[in-house]
Amino acid sequence: MNYYNPNMKHFLNNSCNMNHKLSFNTDVSTTMNKACVRDSSGKPGARHERGLAANSPALKLKNKAKHEPLFFAFRDTPKLIITLFFVCTFSFFAHAQKKNFTMAEAVNGMSSKFAILNLKQLQWMGNSDAYSYVVNNDSEKLVYSIDPVSFEKKILTTLDKLNEGLDKKGIKKLSAMPVLSFKTQTDFYFTQDNKLVECNMTSGTLNTELVATLPDDADPVNIDTNKMSVAFISHDNLFVNYNGGKPMQLTKDGSYSIVYGDSIHRNEFGIDKCMFWSPRGNFLAFYRMDQSMVEDYPIVNWNEVPATVKNIKYPFAGRTSHQTTIGVFDCKTGKIIYLNTGEPKEQYLTTVTWSPDEKFIYVSLLNRDQNHLKLNRYDAMTGQLVKTLFEEKNEKYVEPQHPLYFPTDNPNQFIWWSQRDGYMHLYLYANDVEEKQLTSGNWVVNELLGYDKKSQEIIFTS
Repeated sequence: MNYYNPNMKHFLNNSCNMNHKLSFNTDVSTTMNKACVRDSSGKPGARHERGLAANSPALKLKNKAKHEPLFFAFRDTPKLIITLFFVCTFSFFAHAQKKNFTMAEAVNGMSSKFAILNLKQLQWMGNSDAYSYVVNNDSEKLVYSIDPVSFEKKILTTLDKLNEGLDKKGIKKLSAMPVLSFKTQTDFYFTQDNKLVECNMTSGTLNTELVATLPDDADPVNIDTNKMSVAFISHDNLFVNYNGGKPMQLTKDGSYSIVYGDSIHRNEFGIDKCMFWSPRGNFLAFYRMDQSMVEDYPIVNWNEVPATVKNIKYPFAGRTSHQTTIGVFDCKTGKIIYLNTGEPKEQYLTTVTWSPDEKFIYVSLLNRDQNHLKLNRYDAMTGQLVKTLFEEKNEKYVEPQHPLYFPTDNPNQFIWWSQRDGYMHLYLYANDVEEKQLTSGNWVVNELLGYDKKSQEIIFTS
């Protein structure tokens, strides 16, 4: 696990997972400091990440220490600095003495006695510079908060305190530390017994609030942390708990054939969710898939005696496919509109992205041959097409994999991922026009980790 905190000041590294040997075009100065947290200011200090840093327009580097993490940056333009970040494997070979394992060690050893030690639930605490992890063993069950500069460790809360808060709200107690999600350094939430619980430590004491009670079959669940609103699917239909209110049923036609919240386009083209809260939590966009015209395909379960058959809808090549639309729910008015994505109905809708001002939704329309893409902008209030920003064509295939990335609150500037030159790279668009290609070369961008507003740096992995 490796990522920058939301303020882009520190880099948290729990593992290194790549091994690279790199070559570029000019010399680069290097600085090496050992550690698990890297301060983005570059100041020398205790426990910095081993790495390289540069600020020349073009770089040349032959990394001899190829098992060490690498960092380097280049300045493309006064307004935008791109920081390219390579993470390399810390590889080693150990020659252990021969040993005869017990049967228990051979079967369960990797999950018990020989399990790799790590920090459980290691994460940044919302937009703060602090990070946390959970201790959950027989002797301790608690949450630690750590300052990334001084490494001072404090106990944020314990299982006993969480259970005290739950008991006051009439909620079933926990037997172990739950999976926590942090909004800020003092606010976090978790689920227990189908209940969404928010905790606040601002005053130094733990305050517990019940946000929503979910039905047993609620899945998937999507939470907006601005207002702690909850969208979920239950009995094939879409529901929303807005701003702590009562659940509202948004759809009534959900079924085996009309799908909300499940796999859309078989989770291809970077699709990993079906509901999209707007940046301020005032709207919810969602997929609706009509697969009533798609043929059934039998899946045989041989684990049961006798074997059983479950039918799924599967669009075979050359045969009828499903039809997808995108709805938008206005949380304040309670109205739903659908984007006018037009014909043909058998097309793929992906890269769903809200503009920072919540006025528009961007959607990539990909034809069924998967060789022609249009990036469209729609009015979020009316659903009408505003503009087709550009098209991408390829005689073999076009494969969108990522939503648009808005580095700031400026709705007129975004970063687009594309393989148009043969490799996955980043392109900067401003006022609907491609301003420049930000990355290039015979390599691919893997992750876009964030944007440092102070230094105007884009941080990504490759």
